[in-house]
Amino acid sequence: MAILTLAQQDFVDVCAGLDTVSKRKQQWLSLIAADKLTCSATGIKVDHVEYQLNKHWNGRSSYHYNFYSLGGDFMTVDHIIPKSRGGSVMDIDNLQPMRDRENFAKGSKI
Repeated sequence: MAILTLAQQDFVDVCAGLDTVSKRKQQWLSLIAADKLTCSATGIKVDHVEYQLNKHWNGRSSYHYNFYSLGGDFMTVDHIIPKSRGGSVMDIDNLQPMRDRENFAKGSKI
């Protein structure tokens, strides 16, 4: 359940007010700034951000900004050249949004 739903620019504004911004938020900020918001595998576009309480496998919970398509597909940051194969974590040319199912299926493949 979303605590708050934000437009992409609202997410940018929220991050601007934070003392520290995680790598994941920095990646999404870079993708928004570069207008790289379409999944290369499906053509689905990132539509909005939801601030949510996520429950983890170990029983702990934490709040996250999660990105979704208009149809509700969960979107993730994909590293075109995977981190495990020496791909950059922060270079915008190595980042793209991808629907979670396709990203998890891709794994560490190039």
